[in-house]
Amino acid sequence: MKKLLIVALIILVGAFSLVFGRLIGSGFSEEVSNIDENVITDELDEPINEDEITEEPIQVIENTRINLTFVGDIMFHMPQINGAKTEDGFDFYEPFKFVAPYLSRSDYAFGNFETVTAGNDRGFSGFPMFNSPVETLDGIKEAGFDLLFTSNNHSLDRGKLGIIKTIEEIQNRNIDYVGTSQEERRSFILKDINGINLAIFSYTQNLNGLDSRLTSDELDRMINLINIDRIKEDLEFAKMSQPDLTIVYLHWGNEYNRESSVYQQELAKELASLGFDLIIGSHPHVIQERDIITDFGKTTHVIYSLGNFISNQRLETMGVSYTEDGVILDITINKDHLNNTTVVEEIKPIPTWVYRYWESDKYNYYILPIEDVLEGKIYLELDDALLKRMDKALNDTLDKLNIE
Repeated sequence: MKKLLIVALIILVGAFSLVFGRLIGSGFSEEVSNIDENVITDELDEPINEDEITEEPIQVIENTRINLTFVGDIMFHMPQINGAKTEDGFDFYEPFKFVAPYLSRSDYAFGNFETVTAGNDRGFSGFPMFNSPVETLDGIKEAGFDLLFTSNNHSLDRGKLGIIKTIEEIQNRNIDYVGTSQEERRSFILKDINGINLAIFSYTQNLNGLDSRLTSDELDRMINLINIDRIKEDLEFAKMSQPDLTIVYLHWGNEYNRESSVYQQELAKELASLGFDLIIGSHPHVIQERDIITDFGKTTHVIYSLGNFISNQRLETMGVSYTEDGVILDITINKDHLNNTTVVEEIKPIPTWVYRYWESDKYNYYILPIEDVLEGKIYLELDDALLKRMDKALNDTLDKLNIE
């Protein structure tokens, strides 16, 4: 009986497996038969047309150019300070408004801040011991300046406090500076302008005999004085960051002398031998000549003095008309990425002249781009005598700089 049951179970299991297998096999075959075999073979067998393969071109930047602008001494004598007074403060932008477009369109604009801002509560003064309203920096910022050189013969006019407060006011307006320091010595700054790295230095020849207002330690770290050994150390330290271009701004030379001194010329050669690319100067309050030094395996461009950008120094006050003349130095820097070289590609002078006129019981001032006025791009009611004076300033500046 048991044997019969076992045989019956074997037969049932076998029959069930046969039926179930056929059902599965039938469904699988139907699913496969629904696949479009042509699609499979087309995808596998279609030949690749290499002409239709496109690759995104690799863009190689061969050159980067930036535009830098430099001006000379920015000074504020008492007639200028009185002229800038308003009902609720000061307006120091107005004198800059006609040159602001040239400064603002530049990638980076430099100027020499030949005064201090020790605080409005300490009273204002011009020559010989300057202290200017802090609002002067508002006008400078609005005009488009990016960096101020602060080492000059008036850096110590208000002592240690004057240095510290001036730096604080400059920083409060997000303007860069170099030349003086608050605590740790700032020998230079590094600035990346659109991928071109600049090392920027600033030194002064003297401090009008006010050196004793600081201790020897303070003097050493708070004001960058011209000392060839120290400059060499500063440059070597800066070169560790591999700058593309090195710029040094010097406050040097003899006041009101339109020719560079032997001292300036010899120092320029020493600095060129160290590897500086661009040497620019101020302090004489008049424009001095340009030089190109190629004696040391590279080209160093020198402009000995950019003169006054704005001041009350003029024919009527000094007996010297050249103190009215200034210039915006427009410099194009070119970085060749393929050869990893950076050069001064072009230097273009934009001659300026300080126009002073009496109105509303005070003197008013404008820095004028001369050619824009003479060509009618800027309209002011100027008589023939003033136009001739401007034309003389234009020719004097272009002849002195001799830049084609």
